[in-house]
Amino acid sequence: MVDNQNDDDDNDPNQNGNGGGVNPGGGNQGGGNQGGGNQGGQQERADGTIGSSCGSCQAGLQCDSSPPGGYCTKLCQSQQECGAGAYCYSLQQGGGVCLDACNSDQDCRPGYSCQGDAGATVCYPGASGGNGGGNGSGGGSNTSGPTCGVDLFSGWWAPECSSVGCEQYQFLSNGTFQYEFWTYASGTMYDSGTWSISCPNLSGRFSDGRAVDFVIQGTNIYRDGTTRFAHCSGKCY
Repeated sequence: MVDNQNDDDDNDPNQNGNGGGVNPGGGNQGGGNQGGGNQGGQQERADGTIGSSCGSCQAGLQCDSSPPGGYCTKLCQSQQECGAGAYCYSLQQGGGVCLDACNSDQDCRPGYSCQGDAGATVCYPGASGGNGGGNGSGGGSNTSGPTCGVDLFSGWWAPECSSVGCEQYQFLSNGTFQYEFWTYASGTMYDSGTWSISCPNLSGRFSDGRAVDFVIQGTNIYRDGTTRFAHCSGKCY
């Protein structure tokens, strides 16, 4: 199978990580907080730092025009690249990008809320909840935005495959998953189910009611907290 880009966490499901990869957004560097319009206590930001609206992103940052009002940001492969006041997150589109750190929705611009992993929440478009809520708590079955710091939705997840058998999961953003189990003797068998997330725990239930549980850590997920599943851009076998 094709492994993910970072194996530092391969054998330690208790390690903590948010970053990884390259891809979305654009780049520049960040700091402070400045005003503008006020909606429900939230302040518009236009100082060019990470998380502010586009127009004059500071040196080293670029404008990602896809979020509302644009978002000054930069690509990242590690937390250190984002500096204080921001976190390196892998988004569901793939790749790592610096996002503005927050403690509550009031720290974010209008139209954004405080979402993500507990202890590493960031300002991201949309309402609280689904992936982490205002302070990194919460859950629910899926969604947009950071998903426990990993690119959960694109591609498939599988453990190291043997010559006699292999299995893989594909998690979809509508709260369902596809499952394939291959053996040398019988070929490929298919199944499906639903999943829900409460970072860092990912829970699935097959169509026949069987449960499967994962823990998300770094760039990998661990079934029952022990068996490492890595990400493949396409099918893993």
